[in-house]
Amino acid sequence: MSLRLGLLAADVVLVGVLIVAVVTDLTVGRIRNRLTYPAIVAGLVIWTVAGAFDSGWQGAAGWLWMSAAGLLIAFVPMLIAFSLGGIGGGDVKLAGAIGALVGCPMVIHAMLYGFIAAALVGIGLIVVKRMTRQTAGRLVQFFWLLMTGVRPNDPTSARSPRLATALPWAIGAIAAVAQYQWIPWLTGRGVWVTGKPFGM
Repeated sequence: MSLRLGLLAADVVLVGVLIVAVVTDLTVGRIRNRLTYPAIVAGLVIWTVAGAFDSGWQGAAGWLWMSAAGLLIAFVPMLIAFSLGGIGGGDVKLAGAIGALVGCPMVIHAMLYGFIAAALVGIGLIVVKRMTRQTAGRLVQFFWLLMTGVRPNDPTSARSPRLATALPWAIGAIAAVAQYQWIPWLTGRGVWVTGKPFGM
């Protein structure tokens, strides 16, 4: 398995995982462990094997580190958010799976785009539900308690619109992969994986 095949395999797994995660999050409100755990393992294994075929044990170690770093960069901030009550455990593991599959530093772009998508979708839901004032008040209280060292409660209420977070994470990941892999490949330019392009 060359790096090119590894890239293709990781992208195929990523798209499949995101589709299933979005569907289950929208329908049953859960992102299941049996989806995210295998996806994390798949990301680590795909890039390790691809690196080994490309340049032996040194390549295996380097590309494993690229995947593991992506996993950690996505997982740790989301775990902190989970500990504060802002998101569910499935969101944390999905972020880790995305990180393992796209690697570092592309996961940073995926997370940035995902946060932007989540903010836009969330604001849209709040406006549609006409809950702008109530939501703003709860968020101010939430961040005030956070800054004063008091563990805040979840800022949402029973009436708050539910955001299926798998959707913005999927948008962010697809946007990053499209920007740095699919569009350059279609236009005949080098594909960007770890900051250095290689030809397809």
